[in-house]
Amino acid sequence: MRKLLIFFIIFSLYSCSNDDDGTESSLPAITTEGKNTFGCKIDGETFLPRNNGGFSAGYTTVLRAQYRYYEYEYYGLEPGYHLAIRASNSLTDKNVSIELAASDEPIVTGQTYPIVLKTDGSISAEYGFSTNTQDPNNPNIYYYNSFNHITTDEFNGEITFNLVDEENQIISGVFYFTCINPETDEIVEVLDGRFDIEYDNWF
Repeated sequence: MRKLLIFFIIFSLYSCSNDDDGTESSLPAITTEGKNTFGCKIDGETFLPRNNGGFSAGYTTVLRAQYRYYEYEYYGLEPGYHLAIRASNSLTDKNVSIELAASDEPIVTGQTYPIVLKTDGSISAEYGFSTNTQDPNNPNIYYYNSFNHITTDEFNGEITFNLVDEENQIISGVFYFTCINPETDEIVEVLDGRFDIEYDNWF
């Protein structure tokens, strides 16, 4: 009976901790210590990386950064510097990503870069969300839809890298951008972005 009670308490605390989808939380502080934090405001609502809990939660990657220079083509990646920062929240079904592809120049600490249309050598960003709607006539049928909003030369932003530490593999900075869904013309503002992440040097 005692073991059952302890399990119930632990399970209850664990479940409660995963009820927090981050939308009512404060944004993380702007740091440069590799604290593995990420946050922003999406149309005024707080976005933080979160998983949906459960026993497999530890295996769900909700925040990841990758940065590396490739001298030659590597599995479809053109030569140059490549960056990918990806954050997802499976409780709200939202995600944010920032990418740099095939740049001739490395990212420099203290430098501000435009966030524009995705092309080689430029930094681009995306915001996406998905819906899972139940069929009104059949409760066993659900319809999954995903919606992606991208930056362009017209809908754009900026990112400043506060630290690029290749020795300790830490990348941190602040950003903002406006993006558009090319299919629906819906425009979304992503503001007050900040990240401080230990990155991988492979893709």
